Amino acid sequence: MTRKNGAAAVAEPADTSAEAVRGALETVASHLHPKVSWELDDHPVPTGREEVWRFTPVHRLEDLLTSPATGVELDCALRLPEGVTAGFVEGDAVRAAAVEPPADRTSAIAAANAGRARLVTVPAGLELDEPVELDFTGTGVDRPAYQQTIIEVGAGARARILLRFEGSARVADKIDVRVGAGAGVDLVTLQDWAPDAVHVAQSSLLVGRDAKVRTVQASLGGAVTRMLERGPVVAGPLDMGLLTYNPNYQGLGGVDHFVCVFALTGTRVQLHDPAGFPCMSMDFEDFAKAWEARAISYRRGSFSMWGGFTRGREPEGEEVYREVSSIMRKRYEAGEAGVIRSYAEAIRHNGMSPQQQGIHQYFSFRLAAARSLYAARFLADHDPERAQIKEQIASMFGRAHLHNLAEDNLALADTLEEIAELDDRFRELCILRG
Repeated sequence: MTRKNGAAAVAEPADTSAEAVRGALETVASHLHPKVSWELDDHPVPTGREEVWRFTPVHRLEDLLTSPATGVELDCALRLPEGVTAGFVEGDAVRAAAVEPPADRTSAIAAANAGRARLVTVPAGLELDEPVELDFTGTGVDRPAYQQTIIEVGAGARARILLRFEGSARVADKIDVRVGAGAGVDLVTLQDWAPDAVHVAQSSLLVGRDAKVRTVQASLGGAVTRMLERGPVVAGPLDMGLLTYNPNYQGLGGVDHFVCVFALTGTRVQLHDPAGFPCMSMDFEDFAKAWEARAISYRRGSFSMWGGFTRGREPEGEEVYREVSSIMRKRYEAGEAGVIRSYAEAIRHNGMSPQQQGIHQYFSFRLAAARSLYAARFLADHDPERAQIKEQIASMFGRAHLHNLAEDNLALADTLEEIAELDDRFRELCILRG
């Protein structure tokens, strides 16, 4: 575009509004999901305008955001039941034992300046009747304090852990808690500070398979307290029949589902449901019933969740194909053959219950069609034969959905028989080529 400036035509700069908007969105995204890193340079000094800092009086944390190491730690009194051990780790051992790298500048400074981390270990299988107590006491606000605490609870252990903070201090803190598979932990953090205390911390929790963790945090004093809890997390499987914000929940009992939990507000769980229900809220007790997933037969345990996702590397397409092919081969080899055919025969001779019809109408057939198309697209560049089979299966699941809506059980059974034949061929190819 040009514009006239007297007698001369002057080139006007290209419209950069799209780039500006894109940059702004990227900035917002980075503020919502800060990078985790041990390197202090990866955590700029916040201005207070960032989303994750906007409720924190940053101007009152200046020394904790910029100060070098002082050698000051909080006093710590330990009350450890028999069998529980405590000590210190330094250097690379700290990073190896931590749940994740720092997620903000104050925790990065704590990690860089603490020099060591206190390590408390509850051995695997130990069931404690008495709590593990760590009492931290500040003795003044004249110099910043820096510290790290790592707690490891072994597989199958049972423990109550209390972290208590009191006195006067200006402290940057990083807390990591690892909970092994099948363990049960109650974790309580009590900030009972003097009125002049400033405490900023990152608390990261890694929960093993089938483990159960309950956390409680209470802040009863201090001038400024900020506890960054890492999230969000993916939780599941959940029983869709207990997710009452879904208007079709009564017909979905026993159907598995996964959601993104982004916050806990009082007794309410805040979550995004990918089934088309963003920004939902549930009472924690009701959410826990769905999360226990008692009606889901395949579950390997209750109360499973994953968080702190990072991209380790970006593999090439051929490598992804080989890995996925190997997984499909192993699953077909270990899985039961003929399930679809058996289900077709059951429908042919016995019909379907209203619950079965509802699950197929609102969930299973359309999901099966979509997943078959995803698989076809993935396989198209590597194995056209298997891709074509998946496309045919997707089309037939669409037909099965229509038969179910029409309550034509015989036609539905015939279609499922055709799907079973195609799936048998796909299974043979997966075992042969995987």
